[in-house]
Amino acid sequence: MAETEGFFFTQVGLHNLLQVLGHVLKEKDTLFLLPVPHLTKGAAQHRQAHGAVFVVLDRIDIVCNFARLERFRSELPEFLIGFSDHTLGPEGGWMVSALGGVCIEKHFTTDKTLGLVPDHAISVDPAELANLVHACNRGAAMRGRSDIDFAISENDARQNARRSLVTIGAIEKDTYFSTDLVTAKRPGGGIEPWQMMDLEGKRFVRRIEKDEIIHEGDLC
Repeated sequence: MAETEGFFFTQVGLHNLLQVLGHVLKEKDTLFLLPVPHLTKGAAQHRQAHGAVFVVLDRIDIVCNFARLERFRSELPEFLIGFSDHTLGPEGGWMVSALGGVCIEKHFTTDKTLGLVPDHAISVDPAELANLVHACNRGAAMRGRSDIDFAISENDARQNARRSLVTIGAIEKDTYFSTDLVTAKRPGGGIEPWQMMDLEGKRFVRRIEKDEIIHEGDLC
């Protein structure tokens, strides 16, 4: 995978970072063990030199502690982080993707009743694998972005959620604006209620019908 696609996967607990670095950073078959503070710098240099992207997989067994993924992402900013999930069912997919993980490793079997090794019991079968893929995709989509902004797809909902100044009754042309002539109603798109005080002293340039949204061009 590292040679053909540029990805290198390694499974480790956070207390084993030095061992991981020993496997990842190689030069002429010599393993370099660097102090933990130099881990991300060394990984970045190795990635730049060899074109590989490193994916660290934390392992979850009996004790579910997906919150560790956030610590991995914080302490290993040069790595992509995922989970080796040994919990039952597809729910781990929601957790990993929602917490910013990029991949999940899961045991797979076509028959959970096989007793040759205990791994069959904790594996996903074909139906559960489909649910796991769905959970990962939906979790990643629902996680969204951390920036405080709105997406283009939210425009309609944003428009409907906001309010505009609307006339309580019909208003004749040249009538001076007064707060007792208007109320606030959905949808948005007109003059917003918080702008009301800026309208004092202005007049309507046309007749406004009852229950009509007021726009900036309606006053001067």
